[in-house]
Amino acid sequence: MQIIIDTNTPLTAEDRAVLAVLLGQPVAEPEKPKRTRRTKAEMEAAAKAEPEPEPEPEPEPEPEPEPEPEPEPEPEPEPEPEPEPEEDLLGTGPTLEDAVSLATQALANGKAAEVKAALKTLGVSRVSELAGDNIAAFVAALKG
Repeated sequence: MQIIIDTNTPLTAEDRAVLAVLLGQPVAEPEKPKRTRRTKAEMEAAAKAEPEPEPEPEPEPEPEPEPEPEPEPEPEPEPEPEPEPEEDLLGTGPTLEDAVSLATQALANGKAAEVKAALKTLGVSRVSELAGDNIAAFVAALKG
């Protein structure tokens, strides 16, 4: 909490009460100024000096704008069917992807020596280097 005290003006009773609380001193109720009654003449003089302003007419509320009709939602495009895995429709044999998948399964099953032997017989060091008939021979060696 931040309390700002302006030292350029004299302290009010409320200021003194706050300071007393902060210092842990007992607080006395601040004195309320006594109201004096005005005489009838004083009231009439005040009424003449300050004429009551006429109440301002309340502005008419603006009419609510009509809600704009919502545009019809565009029909959602139907999702494209997922492409089917490429099949060997011409009977050309296994693909490089088949060879990579088979090699990965063999390695996971602890048959790394068989994979290396099959690659060595075909004269390549990686499955990705296989091409053409070598792919079918590699797959046959691993299934074999």
